[in-house]
Amino acid sequence: MTSRNRRSTYILDQAAACGINFIDTAECYGDHLSERLIGDYLSRRDRSRWIVAHKIRPLLPQFHAPHGRLYSRQRATQLESSLRSLRVETIDLYQFHSGIDDSFRNARTVDDAR
Repeated sequence: MTSRNRRSTYILDQAAACGINFIDTAECYGDHLSERLIGDYLSRRDRSRWIVAHKIRPLLPQFHAPHGRLYSRQRATQLESSLRSLRVETIDLYQFHSGIDDSFRNARTVDDAR
């Protein structure tokens, strides 16, 4: 285990000891680093004790349609990548970090991800 993993484990264990059970992350926090550290932690702990929130955010030009909208397939790809990094099957709260509201109104992506 790396020192970074040890530090994040210590922090999350201390949070759990204080009754905190909510983890909020996004793929853009360290280019999936936050997700990987949290995923490592959750893989060694009882996942059912944690609420995992995640935010999607259009980061790169290829994730935008010509009018600034986020394509459904890119949202699905980002979600799948984050699920792998987090080492979880589900995300409890899926949020739109920033962007044009209309670009996230397509509920099909969320339904497809179920």
